[in-house]
Amino acid sequence: MNNSIESNSTAKHNFDELESVFRFMVFLIPFGLIILGMNAVALRVFLRERFRSKKSSYLIVNLTIADSLVGLTSVLLCVCLINLIKGSEGRLELDILRGLLFTIRLSAIASLLSLSAIAVERLIAVKYPFKLRLASSRHYFGAIFVVWILAAPTPVIWMLERERIILNNGSRIFNQITEGISLAIIALCYLCIWIKMAFFPEFNIDIQTNNCRTVKENKKLTITLFIITVISIITWAPNGIKDLLLSDETQQQQMTLKDLLFLLPVLSNSIFNVIVYAFRMPDFRRELKKVFPVGRND
Repeated sequence: MNNSIESNSTAKHNFDELESVFRFMVFLIPFGLIILGMNAVALRVFLRERFRSKKSSYLIVNLTIADSLVGLTSVLLCVCLINLIKGSEGRLELDILRGLLFTIRLSAIASLLSLSAIAVERLIAVKYPFKLRLASSRHYFGAIFVVWILAAPTPVIWMLERERIILNNGSRIFNQITEGISLAIIALCYLCIWIKMAFFPEFNIDIQTNNCRTVKENKKLTITLFIITVISIITWAPNGIKDLLLSDETQQQQMTLKDLLFLLPVLSNSIFNVIVYAFRMPDFRRELKKVFPVGRND
């Protein structure tokens, strides 16, 4: 009798949890559409002539593409999971689910690696501003290629783990190593930038006396991208700490409401990036007004 009561109680708890997850995923669909829409607008702005002529914007475009993929995949993933919860669990649906999970893991880690690449580029821009001008578009495209190559093993190892080809803990360990190295590179680069600006006054003197517009723009862009990086770390931290502290025994195979709540800050990072662009980059605002000429009579 007691076993029957406990079984019914567990079933009711699982049903309530499943219902909560279902409602939360319905909320995530418009949230993902907002992410996709805002980053699509940002991508359109960055692809205009004013930004295409600036090689430093190439890495920002790559970051925006990764964030757009996060938004698009989030919407499709929610739709797929809702169908699975409703009972549509065919082979095709499961294959689509694996593909979407692969894509969202790829784009999420590519977004973090893009921040690392941006941090390295900003360090070179601050320390060797005139040498950076000699860099060609080929160098930037090569950096973008490296970002996606380095991002690929994370979802591949996860997929191999799901197929039980490698150990169950493999993807988690590799993901933590990748995130740790990326954050270390970001922290080291911006620390060097801060040391350069704070303890070497000739950097600021050169800006004022030589009236070098390129160096001024580099400094302002560096601060803007540093703000974006800090916001990204803050939004990624809760989910990263959760994965780090939870033991393998407490990791659940089923996605729960708690998992989705920890993913929400990660997804919101893709919205904050566009907001920072609008507030911190005058060129972005000017081009945005050209894309959406609100209030103009011509």
